[in-house]
Amino acid sequence: MSLWLLRIKGYLFPHAAEHDPEFLREVRRLSVVSLYVIAGVTLCMPLISILFHRLTSIFEPLPMVSLNWMLLSFIALSAALVVAARTRFGRRHARKFALVSGFITAALLTWGTFSADASFPDRVPSSILNIVVVLLVAVAAIPAWPIQILLLGGAMSTFHWFSAKLAVEMGWIEPVSLHSYAGLDAVTMLCTALAAVSYQRLLWAYRARQQDVATQSRLLVTENAATLGRFAGTLSHELNNPIGVISSVVDSLQKIEEKSIDSGAQPERLGGMRRELIETAQASADQLSQVVDRMQRLTNLDRAETLAVDLDELLRDVTAMLKPEARKKVRIETSDELPSLTLKPQQMSAVLSRLLERASDVSGAEGAVELSARQTNGSVEIRVADEGRPLSAKERQALFEPAFAVRDGRVIGANWSLFSARRIVQEHGGDIEVRSRGKSGAEVTVRLPSAPVR
Repeated sequence: MSLWLLRIKGYLFPHAAEHDPEFLREVRRLSVVSLYVIAGVTLCMPLISILFHRLTSIFEPLPMVSLNWMLLSFIALSAALVVAARTRFGRRHARKFALVSGFITAALLTWGTFSADASFPDRVPSSILNIVVVLLVAVAAIPAWPIQILLLGGAMSTFHWFSAKLAVEMGWIEPVSLHSYAGLDAVTMLCTALAAVSYQRLLWAYRARQQDVATQSRLLVTENAATLGRFAGTLSHELNNPIGVISSVVDSLQKIEEKSIDSGAQPERLGGMRRELIETAQASADQLSQVVDRMQRLTNLDRAETLAVDLDELLRDVTAMLKPEARKKVRIETSDELPSLTLKPQQMSAVLSRLLERASDVSGAEGAVELSARQTNGSVEIRVADEGRPLSAKERQALFEPAFAVRDGRVIGANWSLFSARRIVQEHGGDIEVRSRGKSGAEVTVRLPSAPVR
């Protein structure tokens, strides 16, 4: 029994889910959307009701009571919701504003219906129906906790009951039986259950999306591991050259030293040779230092946390990881004013590596690949342009969509790595798009926010 109580409590009070900052951000985003939705419904409901009664009065005449005060109140409430949705405080507490506006809407509709002309038919059932509509809109629009919907329904029912008693004393309506609220209580419980289902679906969808992003990120990083393997081969080649030079310099210095001792050669000539050899060794040591720095940066890419990254270095390191035939095609153009970016280097390295590999593949043996970056309008644009065949609008639209293809009689996945690349860029707060370059291939642009690293 206690297990069931705990489950019911978890459904009514799902606050633990919002300990996840990303999910809380999603809830707040949807709550802001709900403010706009409720503002529109709040404005449309009285207008539609007035229009309906005006039209029906043509066939069934009925005295119309002026309810300008109520119409003005709804307009003011809608405006207040829009203002709240555009302020920082309002966006932070959007869910609370939406729930309070639901209660205010129900209160206005209740008093507007009760104060109507006595000839207005079925005022009490109409006012109860208005509360039901408000509850349904709240469940559909607000990512609310079930307990919040339960309290909202209870508050509106209680307000309606006290308002009905006051309206009876004022002679506006006939006495209202408590049994009339049985249906409203049932609707409140039903809306509470619907809110629980809706909130859990939102949570499941968020977790499924996060799992999908994690899976696709691992897939792209796995592909990048193969690129790192190729880079290891390139790295060994780059290391062998300066190591060979330094070894030769040391051997030559040793021979010079022996010659100077044994033969008494001219000290000036031997000194000049020593200086040349030392300069050669120093240049090779500098080359080794650059290779080691690059290796450290790339080794650091296996860390999944967010880091401050020099974009120019990242682009050059990613280019160095490509296959030799692809690396020779890439022309890099960067601005001197590129900012440091806060991102996950492992993931972004995998994204750029995949885009460069694709551009190299479609450019053919003689085609070139242009890699450039610039800062513009609060963001950084990384452009990868190829010299392959032009892409149609349909091909550009489908480039980052997962699909299936048939190769050698087998069904294989297609575009999955590019699909993953787009998801990673979006998770970094950016976007990615592709456009045609006319007759000279396509251009893929990655935009990332360029907020300064603190």
